[in-house]
Amino acid sequence: MWRIFDSTKKLDSFMDDPGNRAYLVECKGELISIVVAPMGEFVRIFKFYNRTKVWRVAYGLGDQTIC
Repeated sequence: MWRIFDSTKKLDSFMDDPGNRAYLVECKGELISIVVAPMGEFVRIFKFYNRTKVWRVAYGLGDQTIC
């Protein structure tokens, strides 16, 4: 069953630019959003906190890598 959460405020400012690409991935059971600007200008990683239903900036992924 899918549930839709209205908690994209953190991501909205990065998605205003239609050139940015967003990827939604699962990493060790956690929901991660990766936003990439055109030409690799920047990459932003957000982690979804299920308890509070909000996205927060992730400053690292521990021992995980993005391929």
